[in-house]
Amino acid sequence: PGYLATAPGFRLSKELIPHLVLVQNALPTHYSAQGLQLYKQLARDYDLPYTYQNLQFQVLSSMMVLVEGLKNAGRDIDRTRLQEELESIKDFHTGLTHTVTFARQKHLGNPYLFLLQINKQSNQVEPRGRLTWGE
Repeated sequence: PGYLATAPGFRLSKELIPHLVLVQNALPTHYSAQGLQLYKQLARDYDLPYTYQNLQFQVLSSMMVLVEGLKNAGRDIDRTRLQEELESIKDFHTGLTHTVTFARQKHLGNPYLFLLQINKQSNQVEPRGRLTWGE
């Protein structure tokens, strides 16, 4: 998983690194200043550890989508209304993931998985491809 691309993931055996493929649902190019600022504020307020930061981005993005659905559903909310509102979300920007879109028959908000690999010479994580699910 992509959360291994944080600091603890780089403590892997040197022999394993060239064969390791990481999978993540967003790349740093999907991050916005607003999304990062929100995360940093939450991290500061709740003393979140740097470890597994990518996983924290995914959870925060999921919560942002849920909040958007709840706001759009209004005060007279029920399960059906919330589902309808979530299914109407189109190109929603969390600032921490690829844009999120749902539909009545498509409950996978972000169908992209990005393949990453650690460059042995530079010790940097580099994109290697993208998988698309559900399309």
